[in-house]
Amino acid sequence: MSIHLSSSEDEVKEFGGRFRLLYVVVGVVCLIIMSRLWYLQIYQGEELREYSEKNRVKETKVPAPRGLILDRDGHVLVDNLPGFEATITPQYATHLEETAKAVAGALDLNEEKVISEVKKGRRRDGPFRPVRIKDNLSMEEVYKLKLLRWDHPGLNVNEIVLRHYPLGPNGAQLFGYVGEITREQIERYNQKFSNQFTFEQGDIIGLSGLELTFEGQLRGQDGVWYVEVDAKGREAVSDTPRQFGLKPRPAVPGQNLQLTLDRDIQEAAYKAMFREDTYGNRIGGVVAMK
Repeated sequence: MSIHLSSSEDEVKEFGGRFRLLYVVVGVVCLIIMSRLWYLQIYQGEELREYSEKNRVKETKVPAPRGLILDRDGHVLVDNLPGFEATITPQYATHLEETAKAVAGALDLNEEKVISEVKKGRRRDGPFRPVRIKDNLSMEEVYKLKLLRWDHPGLNVNEIVLRHYPLGPNGAQLFGYVGEITREQIERYNQKFSNQFTFEQGDIIGLSGLELTFEGQLRGQDGVWYVEVDAKGREAVSDTPRQFGLKPRPAVPGQNLQLTLDRDIQEAAYKAMFREDTYGNRIGGVVAMK
């Protein structure tokens, strides 16, 4: 029977190769971690800082009221009315299917269409831009959504300005109408009004008639408002936006447009063309002479 005795020095030599391998593995892991930290804190530090701030502070556009259209005596032909719209912010809509189902039921919309609009808006404008689901809400719809928003992150009800045409179909071809700008129009309008306005998805512009022809005069300068939000995107009262140096900018209304048209004569001519008698509705024009 023989007993083999080895010194500590022999043991160190025996495991030396394993130790070196362990050192190499630990060194590589540390190098990867340090490289990742450098990439996140130095290379992407500013971008991630802004991303973090956006999680706390929400930038909200304040649409500028369009200028009024007046007749020669200053009577209103086209004006603005306050209204409400429903939006969903993709970043905070953590349970989009459930939110879409609730919103569709409250607003009598198609659930699949709501989901599609939110996903399309996220791809097009990013996760932080609210997606308009429906505008010109009734007070009953506003009340329903304000109750729903506490259980559905990302859902919000915003005050907006709606274009109003008091004369109805009378003069509709002359005054025109407004609508949301298309993706094809954004680039063209930004070039045309490069020194005046910046257009983006969701903006309302004139699409025909005087609304289109005098877009540069009727359109105002949109404002910006900053609010702190919680993890579910709900607004909270705080001075955090000001601490970040984010100052709100009020909206500047557009310029009024005064026409040579007389409202009373326009209404009299319209009624004369559409009065009910033996001739029925007339087709033609009206000339007023003194």
